[in-house]
Amino acid sequence: MIRRSRRTLPAVLVALVLAAGCVAVIVSLAQRAAGTREYLSYDAVARELHSTAWGEWPVLVAGLALLGAGVLLLAAAILPGRPRLLPLNTDDDMDAGVPAGDLRALLRDDATTVDGVSSARVTLRRSTIRAVVDTDRSRGHSEIADEVCTVLSNRIQQLGRPARRVQTQVTGPRSVSSGRRATGIVAPNS
Repeated sequence: MIRRSRRTLPAVLVALVLAAGCVAVIVSLAQRAAGTREYLSYDAVARELHSTAWGEWPVLVAGLALLGAGVLLLAAAILPGRPRLLPLNTDDDMDAGVPAGDLRALLRDDATTVDGVSSARVTLRRSTIRAVVDTDRSRGHSEIADEVCTVLSNRIQQLGRPARRVQTQVTGPRSVSSGRRATGIVAPNS
């Protein structure tokens, strides 16, 4: 399915560093060609680099920093991004998918249809769907959690979205008698 690229931020950072280096060189060369006082003197940089030996600490630190940056950039290039389009299981050989944001909105709307639920937040993680629902009731949190799990599991089965479990957490009003949270976990039928 379509994946969001993880290369955007590293590419922008590398481009900014290279652009800054190029601007510094261009400004230095322009100042040198104009015969004015150089902001970054080429001669001073060359003297400093020629006086530094390969075995000194600044060379080692710079080498390790560049190695670390290279490993991070390589990992960002190899690892896939988060899916933007989540696959759905279909009976025929047709490929189908749903955008992650649309699936979250649909599940959030389904969770709010349960009696006693005032609002819901839904997150999707690999094969787990987690819903945190708010209620204004001080009792019956476990029943609400079980009902939300059932509603969301049924919706997931209808869509054919592969998910191993649905977690629901119910939060309610804080009072002396009931300030607890209830969690229900239901595994959808395969």
